[in-house]
Formats: sequence, C-alpha cells, structure tokens
Amino acid sequence: MAIDDIESFDLGNRTVSWRHVPGHTQGSIAAIDEKYNTAYDADACAPGAWLFLPESGSLNDYKKELEGYLKFLEENKINRRYVGHTGKALNMQSLRKLINCVRTAIDKPKKGIKVGSTLGKARVVFANGSLLFCRAGGF
Repeated sequence: MAIDDIESFDLGNRTVSWRHVPGHTQGSIAAIDEKYNTAYDADACAPGAWLFLPESGSLNDYKKELEGYLKFLEENKINRRYVGHTGKALNMQSLRKLINCVRTAIDKPKKGIKVGSTLGKARVVFANGSLLFCRAGGF
C-alpha cells in the first residue's frame, strides 16, 4: 500500500499522521504525533539539509514547502521535532533558521563555498544559524 493511500496509522495508544515535505527528495515526508505534539521530519528539514541531489527539489519550491510546513506545525501546536542524524529534539526556531538560510541561498546565488563529493557538486551556504547544501549553480 502506498503512503498516499494512508491518512494515519494507530501505534496503540496514539495515532500518527503524514505530511509530505518535498525538497531533500520529492518523496520526503514527516510523521506527526499530535498526542505528544511531536513531528519526525527525518532528512526533510534537518539542519544541513541536502538539496543538491538529482532527486532534490528547487530552492524556491523547498522554501514554499518549509513555510507551509512551519505554518502547519504552529497551527497544530506541534512544538518538538526530531530530524535525521541527531538524537535530540529541536524546536520550531531551528526550522525558522533553515527557512532563512534557504532564503539567503536564493537571494545570494554566489554566497557559499563550492564543494564536490561522490554524490555531486554542491554549494554550502551557512546563514542565519543554519547550514544548507544546495546545487552549485551561480558560481
């Protein structure tokens, strides 16, 4: 069964629902646990997000998705997030910093350091207390 066919699932004493957060990959999702006011965004909204992979979305689309996701979290009183590659909870301020970093990467296409890896070329942008690996264009 595809994730799009499931609105939520029961974990016993709580229900978890989904929200698509494309950007890192077009299939990125977040799991929302409303009982504990917690979101599990994995790599979709992690500090140091990778947006340079072939399956990654554009910076403009990612910014819109993150802004919509933040609004959804605030409206649903979700105040704690767990992201990939870290074992600690993050608050909404870390998501605001990521959004501001994406805005900086859009507004200043030559900002950052160009790096190469086995996964491709990236531009590393550090701004507003957040880090982003995006496509290397603009250099």
